[in-house]
Amino acid sequence: MSLLATKDLTVRFGGHVAVNGVTCSFEPGTLTAIVGPNGAGKTTYFNLISGQLKASSGTVTLGGRDLSKDSASQRTRAGLGRAFQLTNLFPRLTVLENVRLAVQATRDGKHRRGLNLWSVWSDHKALVQRADEILVAVAMKDKEHEFVANLPHGDQRKLEVALLMALEPQVFMFDEPTAGMNAAEAPVILDLIRQLKADRSKTILLVEHKMDVVRELADRIIVLHNGALVADGEPAEVIASPVVQEAYRALPRRRPHERRPADPAGVQTHIGAYHILHGVDLAVPRGQLTMLLGRNGAGKTTTLRTIMGLWRASQGRITFNGNDITQAPTPQIAGRASPTCPRRWASSPTSRSRRTCCWPPAAPSMRRRWTRSACSGSSRCSPPSRSSGTTRPASCRAGRSRCSPCRAPSWSRASC
Repeated sequence: MSLLATKDLTVRFGGHVAVNGVTCSFEPGTLTAIVGPNGAGKTTYFNLISGQLKASSGTVTLGGRDLSKDSASQRTRAGLGRAFQLTNLFPRLTVLENVRLAVQATRDGKHRRGLNLWSVWSDHKALVQRADEILVAVAMKDKEHEFVANLPHGDQRKLEVALLMALEPQVFMFDEPTAGMNAAEAPVILDLIRQLKADRSKTILLVEHKMDVVRELADRIIVLHNGALVADGEPAEVIASPVVQEAYRALPRRRPHERRPADPAGVQTHIGAYHILHGVDLAVPRGQLTMLLGRNGAGKTTTLRTIMGLWRASQGRITFNGNDITQAPTPQIAGRASPTCPRRWASSPTSRSRRTCCWPPAAPSMRRRWTRSACSGSSRCSPPSRSSGTTRPASCRAGRSRCSPCRAPSWSRASC
């Protein structure tokens, strides 16, 4: 008999169907990996199961009990435990205090009768004892008095697993548990998941993009694509399926080219505690279209933002036409004809064009020159020519320290 099951689970955001009628059941004592390309609906499916999102239709049952109308906290008390992609801890409390609070939230005792110091203190010894047992299980007993904010990222992920164990759930849900971890930290988390898997009474769901991890740990793999369940079965069978091969296929090696305008070499990027780029070597040939492909969280956007100087490389070198631009400011990089279009469009609200051109940030040497736009109402706007420059109209604000688009709707800034 299945422990956890979803039937026709669906969620819509306007006209977009993020999860489309997913029916699946999960048996006790199994580890099921949920894989799929970026945007397939894996995390959304997790959110529907754990109650972070309300389903448009369909049901979620745990041990035969319908949880569809329960809140996220009610589902946690029912036996669903989830670890998120980003750590969610109490940074100003110690390691022991974090685990004790998780134990305190689930254990019966006098502390459940009211939030007063005496009721909590009366059960304090038992709560701390259970927290100590969990810290020993995750090999963090020696760090119990350290503040969480001072822990490295790998230890914080271990602590999240400890909090999950403190909840004593029937179902463990891990959403990319090794995200942002380096090669030395990831095996520690995987060892903890192996320990949990050894308990045949527990059910484990794992969202993971690293296929070597999935191949080693999973008893079963399900594949989501465009919100729908497209494959379900044994790891070897599913990994060989065309859907997974298409999503995780290896890219061919690029051909050597004589001229390389942009050339990142050995680039590493850290964002807070997360180590995102690990020694990226990339050559972009002149006159060719180069595409960056990879799974969700692989570092594609981080690579572009590092090249543009929006995020600083912690190690390595980036050159453009032979010039080192690793530490150059973003306007200077953009001024050397390397603009970028962000994932979220930024455009002028006064533009009459149906589509807004993507402009690089203004360089410090940008002159206050304005020209009449000839593209009002057209489907595409081309940068105005330098020779057509006329002075900005009188309706524009005067005396501003930086160039800004004219308030007159038929005028736009000229490139200088």
